[in-house]
Amino acid sequence: NSPPPSCTRTLTQLGHERHLLALRKLAAENGEPGLFADAGWALLGTSTLSTSCLRSESIRGFSFGPVVSDGYGIGYVYDQTGVSLNVTNYTHPGPGGIRTDSRAFASALERAMIFIERLLDSNTRSRL
Repeated sequence: NSPPPSCTRTLTQLGHERHLLALRKLAAENGEPGLFADAGWALLGTSTLSTSCLRSESIRGFSFGPVVSDGYGIGYVYDQTGVSLNVTNYTHPGPGGIRTDSRAFASALERAMIFIERLLDSNTRSRL
């Protein structure tokens, strides 16, 4: 299994995020924030759900942290036998006092996955 092209680009520092980081640093040095002062840029950096997957026979589980204080991080590993998930969150409140609860989120995620599994196993034909 070779990594997807996007991973290869990132590992060789050719991914788009590396270029954006360089442009942001240059803009800060030159006092011209441009794109990085835009509200859209701020919104782009507020991913409530941040995920990462590792595929290796030797890894059965790992942790992946949230990127914002009111978000969740999900590390997951999957193979032919199933999927293993690890949900994380910050323990302090995020903006506006919002608190996250990784146990409640993981429980809801498990219920959703069981529902989808049952739906796929039911052989129910679409009514569309």
